[in-house]
Amino acid sequence: MRRFTKYPSSYVRADSTEYEAGGKTFDGYMGAVGWEGQNYDPHMDIKDIAKIIRTQFRKKFPGYKINARISRYSGGQSMRVAVLIPKSDLMDKATFVSDCIQNPWKYTKGSWGWIGCPRADGSWEDLRVEDLGNLTKEERADFFDRYYDHQLERFTNDADINYGSQPIPLLRDDALKYVKGLVDSFNYDDSNSQVDYFDVNFYGFIYYGYQA
Repeated sequence: MRRFTKYPSSYVRADSTEYEAGGKTFDGYMGAVGWEGQNYDPHMDIKDIAKIIRTQFRKKFPGYKINARISRYSGGQSMRVAVLIPKSDLMDKATFVSDCIQNPWKYTKGSWGWIGCPRADGSWEDLRVEDLGNLTKEERADFFDRYYDHQLERFTNDADINYGSQPIPLLRDDALKYVKGLVDSFNYDDSNSQVDYFDVNFYGFIYYGYQA
């Protein structure tokens, strides 16, 4: 487990400094692959890292909203970065529904085997992902039309979509890739979960949602 030395925020370089993403892998603990970001510094406090990420992201992507929250606990520390993206970055509903009619499994990543949305009367409809192929084209069109509206309403102003999941496909995700790369550049990880060994600067989590 890493030990952290806290320094005052004046330790961080001037706001005019632009930090670049990047880093290197190394032979980690007991055969694992380790990571050291090029901006990693064991003396830099995670609170200052979050400030850098917020400030630099807002300069590069002024049309987006970002929040970076940190947590400290006995086992280490973590950072949760959440981005609200413009709805113009999303696939439009007509294209989404048309794609799902042809391939109803295409956008079900992260659905945990079930997919659901409200019916027109407000009741809830849950379907097993494996059963989507049993629907007629008309039934698929109706279901995914409602599903699109539900996801849009659910995640507007609620940045809670794990970056590994896309309930509505993103036409561009350069803002999210940029955030992830920047977060990783301040991190260090020599963990090996196979032997229950963890040595990391902080645990980083990237989420997103849609702007109203």
